[in-house]
Amino acid sequence: MTSWALELDLREGGPGSGNFAHKGIPGSRGGSAPGGGHSALGVGRGASDEEKKAAVDKRREERKAAQTAIDAEAVYVDTKVSADANAKLINSIMARDGHAALDIARDAGIHPKNFNDAAQYVASQRLADAGMNQEVALQGMRYWAVDANAKDATSLALQKTAADQFGSPMSGWQQQRYAQYGQGEIHPQLKGHIDELCATQYHLTQKYLADAGLKETDYITAYRGTMMRQSSVAALSGRAAIVRDNALTSVTLNRKVGEGFGRRENAPPGYKAVLLEYRIPARDVLSTPCTGFGCIKEAELVVLGGRGIIGQVVEVYE
Repeated sequence: MTSWALELDLREGGPGSGNFAHKGIPGSRGGSAPGGGHSALGVGRGASDEEKKAAVDKRREERKAAQTAIDAEAVYVDTKVSADANAKLINSIMARDGHAALDIARDAGIHPKNFNDAAQYVASQRLADAGMNQEVALQGMRYWAVDANAKDATSLALQKTAADQFGSPMSGWQQQRYAQYGQGEIHPQLKGHIDELCATQYHLTQKYLADAGLKETDYITAYRGTMMRQSSVAALSGRAAIVRDNALTSVTLNRKVGEGFGRRENAPPGYKAVLLEYRIPARDVLSTPCTGFGCIKEAELVVLGGRGIIGQVVEVYE
């Protein structure tokens, strides 16, 4: 899995009504502290009608965002037991399939070096059974394994396709890279097949999860070791919110793997290396190592991170 600076769309909010930073009336739920009216909206008495309307609209958006944060926290807490159980279930199934993949590959005359190679072979076979060219599927998985966000048109096309096909927007960081490098040549073996590769993986993965007993609305606990701005670390420590990650994002079902990636980060000034704990609905999982992209030794899932993930910082590494 590849880590990079995390871009957040963090909703301000917290207990009660109104913006989390809004003082309110002590001991009361809702209401305003002294100094309401125009001053509370951040405009003077002589403000124009347009300025007043803009201030009211801004406050309305702040209140909506606050409620989003409250709802995110509720889901984060309420889903813990079931989400943790789902993660263990999927991890167990993937581990079982990984061991079985060695025998399947050898029976087919393939001699993989390790579980990852065997799982890739079996995943490519499953994608071929679903109608894809097996060599194209293998090439796509190799691209993901090397660097999902490399400075080349093929890797960026995978991210752009996820954004367009699944409504998982590219992060600002990815958009900048796409503007710089996205118009280059696509790998000849993948040219014209990237839409099919993403769509086939998604449908195969959703069936895989359904066969494991997960509904598309069931949550899965997963982890991501990365780095993020210090201000965002403070905002996401001790409370959950909606995180806007990359269009396609690597996460792991194994906390220790996530911790390893977090500790490896060499955070620049203004950033911190962290471990994020995510709650991800099954419908937002694009692939597992048994159905496409992903490293089985790292218990990796590839998810649609741009849609918004409920997350919280659970470790900070100095």
